[in-house]
Amino acid sequence: MNIDLVIFNFINGFAGKWFFADSLFYVLSSVLPYLLLVPFAYLLIKGIKKNGVYVLEVFISAFFARYGLCQAIRQFFPRERPFIALNDVNLLAPFKDSASLPSGHVSFFFALSTVVFLYNKKAGTVFYTLSFLIGLSRVYIGLHWPSDILAGIFVGLLSGVIIYGLAQLFKKNKKKPRKQ
Repeated sequence: MNIDLVIFNFINGFAGKWFFADSLFYVLSSVLPYLLLVPFAYLLIKGIKKNGVYVLEVFISAFFARYGLCQAIRQFFPRERPFIALNDVNLLAPFKDSASLPSGHVSFFFALSTVVFLYNKKAGTVFYTLSFLIGLSRVYIGLHWPSDILAGIFVGLLSGVIIYGLAQLFKKNKKKPRKQ
């Protein structure tokens, strides 16, 4: 039996049964992503000179994951969303038909979380936890397969590490004095 289908059916099987749980997971899926962006707006307002490079690094990694790596993977491995592939999905959010693998939300927020974690372990752990809840909620409301979430986590981690590493190289090379 397909483990992806078993896990999806288990998680999504709770949807539509309890108003509180449905509301919570809908908010985790649709509102929490915007709330995770608020600290970066605060950092920019607090001081763009001091925090601008950090915030830029965070968002370059997130956009690279979502609009670079995810889109490339989707071109080679198009996958139907569960609510299209199955007849009995408890779909709690309206959504248009588009590729499912990997989860763009999860890749975006795990890339963002990875850069945060590499600078600040405590804040990064909070961001990772909230990003995981976003992913779980996407399965609960019927938009993604569990493997879409795992692939999104991998893409996000990879993107965050790559962009962080490149930024560190750039900073290191910028500090070296040039020979005349």
